[in-house]
Amino acid sequence: MTEEKVKPFKVEEPLRIARLDPTFKDEIMKEPNAELIKYCFQCGTCTGSCIVTRFENNFNPRRIIKAALLGLKELVLSSDVLWICTSVVAVKEGET
Repeated sequence: MTEEKVKPFKVEEPLRIARLDPTFKDEIMKEPNAELIKYCFQCGTCTGSCIVTRFENNFNPRRIIKAALLGLKELVLSSDVLWICTSVVAVKEGET
């Protein structure tokens, strides 16, 4: 049986300024506890403490956050990687 791997989260083509959404981070910050994204300075704590990164080499929360801060809305929302985060949160919430 083959395991399905997550595609690497990366920009596959040159960035086009017209495709950036400078308000994307503001949309994110409207969500509960998401206002903390504005304090991200790429220290790597999110990636280092994420349980998924232990099992999936292509998963990197720091890249997701950086892409969101840059306004790469289409990349962030279309990536399968983002949904891994929501699955982990759902499991954690179910444990409490």
